[in-house]
Amino acid sequence: MDDDLRKEISDFFLTDSSGYLARYSALINVFTNISTRSKILVDLLFSFECSLKSLIFLRSDSDEKSTYKIIRTHNLSNLLSKVDTANFQDIANFILDEKLDDISVGVRYTLEANVKFRENGLLGSKYYETIASYHWIDKVYQEAKKLNEFVRNESISMFGLITIINIQDIDINKLIDRENRIRNINKP
Repeated sequence: MDDDLRKEISDFFLTDSSGYLARYSALINVFTNISTRSKILVDLLFSFECSLKSLIFLRSDSDEKSTYKIIRTHNLSNLLSKVDTANFQDIANFILDEKLDDISVGVRYTLEANVKFRENGLLGSKYYETIASYHWIDKVYQEAKKLNEFVRNESISMFGLITIINIQDIDINKLIDRENRIRNINKP
């Protein structure tokens, strides 16, 4: 995989991560029940996931199809195991210490959220100490944001902010090939 393709795919995931963070910021104060709170928590889990996938692509020496197969999971621990976490160990530890993998992305559904956060039929500590706690969920947000910023800075250090090229320097065949490779990334 060449650098242009690596950066483009990595940027797709990083853009998604940023979008999940923005949605959380816009909705945290209006999403106040178990159904809606669980959805914004899932947005944060997806932000972590997308940042890690972006980083894996940034650092990959493999082709895009092989790398894509490696990242086809929602399991954050699995994604963490695919990348050197030395430079963001505090964030990796947070993900593991908070057992964020125990909160499946399935809790985006109201039924699953009620199953996950109810104890003996009532909302208990699983709910009030996690998604109902502004302090806890804000900490999750802050860590997801730190990971997003770490990956963004790593991308900038590898590729710079913006590459300006003249229109006559665009290799249309290379561009078409790159777009075809992206389109076919999940095909055998």
